[in-house]
Amino acid sequence: GAGKTTLLRALLGLVAPLSGEVSVAGHHLADMPIKERARHFGYLAQGAPAHWPMTVRSIVELGRMPHRHPWRNLSAHDRACVDVAVEQTGIAAFVQRLVTSLSGGERARVMLARAIAVGAPFLLADEPAASLDPHYQLQMTSLLKEQVSAHCSVVVVMHDLNLAQQFCDRLIVIDGGNLVADGVPRDVLTDGLLQKIFRVHAARWSENDRHYMVPVLEEPH
Repeated sequence: GAGKTTLLRALLGLVAPLSGEVSVAGHHLADMPIKERARHFGYLAQGAPAHWPMTVRSIVELGRMPHRHPWRNLSAHDRACVDVAVEQTGIAAFVQRLVTSLSGGERARVMLARAIAVGAPFLLADEPAASLDPHYQLQMTSLLKEQVSAHCSVVVVMHDLNLAQQFCDRLIVIDGGNLVADGVPRDVLTDGLLQKIFRVHAARWSENDRHYMVPVLEEPH
């Protein structure tokens, strides 16, 4: 309830900000046509919802809609973008299955593939690792990190502080609709902030030059 999803939706232009404005590459988002806006953003909604029994391939192809004429088939470039997204997310083995038949982890990868297929400079994901088992949590977060390596800016809403510390280059902490911290993980996830905002302590350790943390409840007085 801090406002993270609302902020993400405002960045996408799905809700209008009460004040201020969102700019993309020097252009006001509110002034951009919907189709042009859609070319700038790939979006992975919370829970990776899938309401229609479409094949996995058809779902991923939807990511090319902002680039297509409504009455034309996919171009060779469109198909190549879809192929790359399928390969990057490791879903080739079930591209002909119905998306409604997949597990939560498989479906999350399909929806990420759709977002990647857009080929947008920005990828926004809302709690992409929520409700997934540890293997899929790490896999999903790693896939998003790979998009950064491919020169895409990725904005992720997450609650898992350990994953945030491991994979994020920059953290923004929001509390009650207000920005309370902004910086690299080691400067943001301090003991003081964890106690003040999240009401937890942290057990910390390092292994193979990577830093880990596990939130621990404060001891009652």
